[in-house]
Amino acid sequence: MAIEKDMIKILHKEIDQFIIRDGDGYSPYSDAVHPGMIESILGHGDFNKPLEEFLNQPVDVLPEWQPGHQILLGSYTPMHSPGIVALYEHNMRNFFWRAANEVLSANRNIFITVSNLKHSAELVVYKVWWHELFHFCCDVFRQLFGSKYDSMTEEALAVAYSRLKMLELRASGKSKISRIQPLFFSEILQRIYSYTSPGTGTGQDMAIR
Repeated sequence: MAIEKDMIKILHKEIDQFIIRDGDGYSPYSDAVHPGMIESILGHGDFNKPLEEFLNQPVDVLPEWQPGHQILLGSYTPMHSPGIVALYEHNMRNFFWRAANEVLSANRNIFITVSNLKHSAELVVYKVWWHELFHFCCDVFRQLFGSKYDSMTEEALAVAYSRLKMLELRASGKSKISRIQPLFFSEILQRIYSYTSPGTGTGQDMAIR
């Protein structure tokens, strides 16, 4: 199984355990997240780092893999044999719950479902996964054609590629991401792409045009 699917399973399991543990008014036959559950979600997660800190990502193409990096959501280590795409579980979990908490805190009366939370977890994982896959593809082309690595340009293009893939899935009408409650989708998308690190803002502009 690919690492992005493993990461999604981890987040889905945590959501399921949390919803069942909340208990108050929960019904296994209903997908709705009731108001009391939203209040519980607002306190769930490890919030030692604010969302803004995760959005100030350092360059994520690393000369060698760094396990347990403090802030990276994902990274790509260029090919020696082979290249390595990594997702950082602890940081990904914190990033997802931070983003969900911010959206729910700003929209206390929003109606969402457990499925909305799970599909949004997939959105967060694929956002990082596609970003790192773009770095991998660039590395392949460098190996083939001997081109030079330009970190700022590549970061901007990786952000743009990730966002465009997300919007493609949203527009398809067949993906799970297309079924996320509209306000929740737009709010969480805006937050997880509000980068402040060098190069990434250009990528957001590219993706919007």
